[in-house]
Amino acid sequence: MIVLKIIGLLIAVLVILMVIALIHTLTIKPTAAVSAKLPDGDQKRAKEYGKILAKLIQKETISTKGETDFTKFYEFHELVKKEFPVLAEKCEFSSAGGGMIIKYASKNPKGLPILLMSHHDVVAADDKGWEHPPFSGDIDEQGRIWGRGTFDTKGALFCELKALEELIESGWQPETDVYITSSCTEEWSGPSGPAIVESLKSKGVRLGMLMDEGGIILPEPIAGVKGNYCMVGVVEKGYGDVKFTAKSNGGHSSAPAKNSALVRLGEFMTDIEK
Repeated sequence: MIVLKIIGLLIAVLVILMVIALIHTLTIKPTAAVSAKLPDGDQKRAKEYGKILAKLIQKETISTKGETDFTKFYEFHELVKKEFPVLAEKCEFSSAGGGMIIKYASKNPKGLPILLMSHHDVVAADDKGWEHPPFSGDIDEQGRIWGRGTFDTKGALFCELKALEELIESGWQPETDVYITSSCTEEWSGPSGPAIVESLKSKGVRLGMLMDEGGIILPEPIAGVKGNYCMVGVVEKGYGDVKFTAKSNGGHSSAPAKNSALVRLGEFMTDIEK
């Protein structure tokens, strides 16, 4: 009974929060995003960007659960240095657990460092159903780049790397150290990310801001939400384990009692799922 009361209370709280959210949503006035239009962009620059990203895509970086040979990921790190020569010259590169750590040190730091995160491993892909091979990096007539990692997330990593490189080229001097990290076992929650964390902790790095992979700018990302919006994530996805326990008196399997612990547990799990 106590468990049911707790569940009832949680449901009541959830309903109240949903009502508050609904009222808040209905009272929000449309933003400028309703009429916002994406810029045409510099096509020449876009083509140059596309060629570099295509090279990152062409480097196969499939990660497999339990994998311990990070050779191809280290090769990817070297490819990054080749394609972003300013970063290779001006930044400090290191690795941890197959992951890549890039630091651009501030000459006069006034605040806590910032960290831009990503990952360069991708999930496996066969050649079936692809209009272009998964690691071709092909650029079609519409300017679309094909291959594993375009969205998840070599594309995002490219943006971080190129943005920092162009800022450095412009003479920008940050007021704090800037880090870019990219793990290589993100797709199966492997050791690369934790290794990067431990590496930064061992150096006494305490962050002021962290930005992980996020969404992209989409027209009407949710049905009914008109305009171009960038979906911003405020927490990283994770998982939770829930343990249910049911108790009852003992007995014998030849004469099971009615409404036994097993039956009640099964019914409760079914209710939770619904």
